[in-house]
Amino acid sequence: MYHLENHGKIIDDKGGYMKLPQVCDLNSQNNEVGTMYLNNNNVTLQATPLPATANNKANALVISITDKRNSLMARDCSLNSEPDLYGKRTRRLSTKEFYVFYGHRWYVLIVVCLLALSNATLWLSYTNISKFTIPFYCNLSSEEVNKPSYCDIGVWSSQIFQIVGILTGVLGMFITDKYGIKVSCILGCTFNALGALLRVISAMPVLSLGSRLPVLYFGQTMAAMSQCFFLCLSPKVAEYWFGDHQRAFANSLSFSANPIGVAFGTLLPNFVVNDAIVGSNQNDYQLLTLNLILFVIAFITVVLSFFVQNKPATAPSPSAFLDHSTEFLAGLKILFRCKMLYVQLFTFGIAFAIQWSLPVFAELMLDEIGYKKIPPYLVVLGAITGTIGSIVGGSYIDRTKNFKEFILNSYIAICVITFSLNFHIRQPFFSNEQTLSSHIWIGILVAALGYFTIPIFPIGLELCVETTYPSPEASSSGILVITGQFFLFIIMYVMQQLQGTTWLYGDSMEFETNAKIIDLNDDVCRQKLFKSNYLLSIDFWCAISLFGVIFTAIFLKPRYLRLEYELEEGIKNAAGKKREQASKEK
Repeated sequence: MYHLENHGKIIDDKGGYMKLPQVCDLNSQNNEVGTMYLNNNNVTLQATPLPATANNKANALVISITDKRNSLMARDCSLNSEPDLYGKRTRRLSTKEFYVFYGHRWYVLIVVCLLALSNATLWLSYTNISKFTIPFYCNLSSEEVNKPSYCDIGVWSSQIFQIVGILTGVLGMFITDKYGIKVSCILGCTFNALGALLRVISAMPVLSLGSRLPVLYFGQTMAAMSQCFFLCLSPKVAEYWFGDHQRAFANSLSFSANPIGVAFGTLLPNFVVNDAIVGSNQNDYQLLTLNLILFVIAFITVVLSFFVQNKPATAPSPSAFLDHSTEFLAGLKILFRCKMLYVQLFTFGIAFAIQWSLPVFAELMLDEIGYKKIPPYLVVLGAITGTIGSIVGGSYIDRTKNFKEFILNSYIAICVITFSLNFHIRQPFFSNEQTLSSHIWIGILVAALGYFTIPIFPIGLELCVETTYPSPEASSSGILVITGQFFLFIIMYVMQQLQGTTWLYGDSMEFETNAKIIDLNDDVCRQKLFKSNYLLSIDFWCAISLFGVIFTAIFLKPRYLRLEYELEEGIKNAAGKKREQASKEK
């Protein structure tokens, strides 16, 4: 038995209620099935059960809606009973012009965000504490830490993520498209937690010295395998759970968890591992404490992932309602026929590489030129502003759908900022510490870089789904993520190789025979020289950003296929309503 209550709720005899899901939020908790938000209480509704027949086994109802102000608005539609998110029976309108937004969508988004955050902490947590990790894992002296060696943990613990991400990306796309959000989320969380557990084992002082580094790298590999699942989940979660007015915002929130995790993973080691006891036995247990903290976060995420649902009972948008799933290989063929995909591989990959190459190569360089204590805080600052930029950008895109203009303007800002950083780093340096104004300026530049670079990731993924529709979301976004990992690996590798050369800037490098000083009798006035060719690396970094601007301005000309489909569906529905009203007036 159904009846209408105040505020437009349709109540059944079990206490559950549903709605006409056009402007509403639906919470699936306890017996709540949905909420109908109507403009006022001038609307009456009558639900009449259809007689049970061989063709009516779903307890269908005929719904009649009357508006007292505008006579009869008359709508008949089938209300079918089917399993809800938690296995209970729920009611949904079978006509596709009604769409539902479930409260459970925020839970799914939170779990995906926690997974991204946890994985990012494992990715970069060792980049800024090389003077602690190298002696512990490789038994090298503190004097050998800054010299090139096989034990460059800060670089290789990061590079493993790029290598594994490239190799396993297709696997993650296949599983996410074939088995859905829940399976992909559980697998991603499980691999992430296993990697964190192996890192804990590698940091145990009782483990033999020869086993520590292999166990660490194996743990990094396991954690890196979770990337192929969660990095292509964001657009799929946005598509299956969020309406067209929230998709870019949801994508931005999901991807914002990654820079927040980078900030947390970069900053936490500086509080847990004490600089005063470097090389001591107590430091060994501090590394263990650091990894235990990261494992707890990963374990909590695994537990939460088992309560994630694949998709809601009722679609939140016309494109989500349409079942456009295809065979995996057939979907890839459709995807690679889209010419705009190849353009977006560059626009996404370049921005991804520009932002995340900075935390890895900047540590030693900034330390040499007088910024000894701020590299971790610069990463945090860029991550925070990037998160803000992603949220602002996602809200802007949801309102305007100006994808191209947003990405192009962001690239122009990125190019200006990278060249400004290059100019700032080249300023003469004659003492052990940079001035306060220099610290402030480099902080402003890095914060601005994060603000304009990081939003390109979620907006770029959303744009790829738009331009490659109806290709599967995980496939299109997965290809973009794999390309981003590839670009990051290549650019970091090239920059690392350029640092070891003497091309163009040999006079700015420190050699035993180099006497480029201001005053031989005053060490304070001695001009500081680089130990590596960082200036050439920065030039290459800036050249990549300039190429990104030119390439985006010339070639990025997207067509929004998903928006076109949804607009077409809206026009069809509006025309159908007019025809129905005209036929009843006759």
